[in-house]
Amino acid sequence: MQRISKLLMVVLILVLSSCSGEQYPSISEDQNIVITVNIKDMSVSFINIDTQEKVAEWEMETPYTGGLMLPDGDTLLLYGKQLDNVDLFSLRNGQKVSSWELGKGIVNGKLIGGSSQIAFADQSLHAVRIYNTIGDELAVVKTETNPLTLFENQETGNLYVISFNAKNLTVIDVEYAKKISSFPIHPSAAGALLREDGQEIWIGGHGAGTETESNIHVYDTVTGKLLKQIPAPLMPINFQEKDGFIYVLSHGSNTLYK
Repeated sequence: MQRISKLLMVVLILVLSSCSGEQYPSISEDQNIVITVNIKDMSVSFINIDTQEKVAEWEMETPYTGGLMLPDGDTLLLYGKQLDNVDLFSLRNGQKVSSWELGKGIVNGKLIGGSSQIAFADQSLHAVRIYNTIGDELAVVKTETNPLTLFENQETGNLYVISFNAKNLTVIDVEYAKKISSFPIHPSAAGALLREDGQEIWIGGHGAGTETESNIHVYDTVTGKLLKQIPAPLMPINFQEKDGFIYVLSHGSNTLYK
């Protein structure tokens, strides 16, 4: 009987080990961290903002293309267009803790609604899918083909959607889960910044065909009118506003503009 118990214990240990998954370096909570998803390397890097040093790197077995932090400050959600699931990892424990079966096509995700919900851009369904932070789907709203860029007007609660293959911007009322308006923009747009105080939307892009995008296009949030263009060659695709300045990352020239 004692021998059988020992055998059962060994089997139990093996089963538990096989279920625990990959173990990654733990990320402590007392650091200011920037997280980067590295597509070509299939890795996730953790960089300390204060020391500007890489504190850890997770070598992943799955081709993730993006991610976001959930409001608990510990859960990192990772997604990829060719993946059937989005995966959730605990930074503290260094392990995958859950998966949500969304199907292929997820290319972007953003916390909205005061961080109580997540909007996913789904290029398989050509839609924005709204989830709560525990993985329940709340709504699906159809968009133009291949939605890519998502950003929220926190004053109105509206979600703005830019589709890479469409020459217009879609506005969604998240509360009622419906498209309420749209206005024309430049082609092959990507990356955006909503400046609520100035009623402006700054939008970048890669360019169409053989023509690379060299300008930031600034639109009026109310009328949709093109207000001006700001040179930022080449391919301005990411924006951040901080302390009275706007920072623009240009993909084609590997340049950060201020």
